[in-house]
Amino acid sequence: MSLKIKDLGQLDQGVKTVLRKECDHLLATLEEGTETTVHTTVHEVRKRCKKIRGILRLVRNSLGDYHAENHFFRDEARKLSDLRDTTALIEALDICYAQYGDKLYKNAFTNLRESLLHYREDRLAQFFSQKDILKEIKRNIKAKRDGIHAMNLQIEDYSDVAPNLKRVYERGRNAYKAARESKRPEDFHEWRKRVKYLRYQLRALQAAWPGIFVPWEDELHALSDLLGTDRDLFMLQHHLFQHPKENLQETMYLAADLIKGQRNQLQQHALLRGARLYELKPKAFVMLILTSIKGFLELQQPRVWPKSHLES
Repeated sequence: MSLKIKDLGQLDQGVKTVLRKECDHLLATLEEGTETTVHTTVHEVRKRCKKIRGILRLVRNSLGDYHAENHFFRDEARKLSDLRDTTALIEALDICYAQYGDKLYKNAFTNLRESLLHYREDRLAQFFSQKDILKEIKRNIKAKRDGIHAMNLQIEDYSDVAPNLKRVYERGRNAYKAARESKRPEDFHEWRKRVKYLRYQLRALQAAWPGIFVPWEDELHALSDLLGTDRDLFMLQHHLFQHPKENLQETMYLAADLIKGQRNQLQQHALLRGARLYELKPKAFVMLILTSIKGFLELQQPRVWPKSHLES
C-alpha cells in the first residue's frame, strides 16, 4: 500500500513520500532483477512508473514542472515496452486456452506457444545486445529519487487537487463513452490508462473514507484487468496476422477466431462496469472526494470541550 497518503492535511509532503517510496520499490526491483527474471522485472518497473504518473496527475496544477516529471517516467517505461509486449503475447494465448481449453485438444496451441517463446527470446537477445538498459534506468531513477525532496509542490489546501481529480475522472468518463460508441481497440486502450490513473489516486486518498474508496478502487482494478486482457488479446491477434507461419496457419486462424469472441465478452463486461463507475458527473465526483477529505481532517482535530462541560 505504498501509494497511500497517510496525512491528508499535508498533501505536499504526503505526495513526496509516496513518490520516494515508489522510486525505492523501482530501484529494489531493478537491483534484484537478473536475466532469468528479466520479464518480471520489466513488468514491475512499468507498473511502478504508471503508478507514479497517476500520483503526479493528482498534483498536476501544483507542480511547476509537471510535464517534465511525467515525461521522464513515461520515457523510462517506454524503454521496456517492446520487451514487455512479447510476454503479454504469451500470457494472452494462455488466457485464451484457459477460456476454451475444455473444448480444444490438449496440445492445440503448443506449437504456437513455442513460436511465441522463440520470438520473445529473439527480442530478449536484441535487448541485451544493446547497452545495459536496466542499469541506465536504475541510474536515472536514483537521480530522480534523490531530487524529489526539492520538488516544487505548491499545495495550500486539499481543494487544490480538485481540478486534477476532475480532469482524470472526466477524461476517464469520456474515454468510456468513446469506447462504448466506437468499439475501437485504441479507444479501449485509452480508457484503460484513464482507469488506472483514477485507481491510483483513490488508493492514495483512501484514508479519507476507506469504506467507500477501497471497494471503489477494487472495482477500478477489476475493470483495468478486463481492459488489460482485452488489450493483450488484441495485440496477440495483431501479431498473428503480422507474423504468419505456414506450418501454423490453421492454429493461428483458430486462435484469432477464439480471440475475437473472447474480446467481445471482455468488452461487454468492461462497459457494464464502466457504466456504474462513471455514472457520477465530474463535479459530483470531485465534491464527494473533497467532502470526504474535509470530514476526515475534521475528525482528526483534537476535540475541545466547553469549560462548563468540564466543570460539570
